[in-house]
Amino acid sequence: MLQPGLGGVNLEDIANPKCFYILDTLRAECEIPVWHDDQQGTACVTLAGLINALKVVGKKINEVKIAFIGAGASNVAISRLIFAYGATPELCTIVDSKGILNKSGRILLCVRLSTWISGSCVT
Repeated sequence: MLQPGLGGVNLEDIANPKCFYILDTLRAECEIPVWHDDQQGTACVTLAGLINALKVVGKKINEVKIAFIGAGASNVAISRLIFAYGATPELCTIVDSKGILNKSGRILLCVRLSTWISGSCVT
């Protein structure tokens, strides 16, 4: 109903994991752009900072180790964007309050993140 009067929708402060369902549902049903700034906004600026940092030190993204501290909505989106840009998931470590996340360990809180984590413990 609101679509004809709006150019886009910005979602704000929606917690993980509900934010993924809400974002996916709205994107599927709306004809206007839907953006969750806690995910996409944070991911964009983090990737931009990483790209520039790698240029300064002369390294390639597929060769560096990256640690993602936290597994909330922001870091899930950050890791997905960084991996899509070319980072090697096997060289990355994702941790939350209970430790390192991996497929063979405890159940992941977010299914989206599991597609990027290798079968062995990433360290």
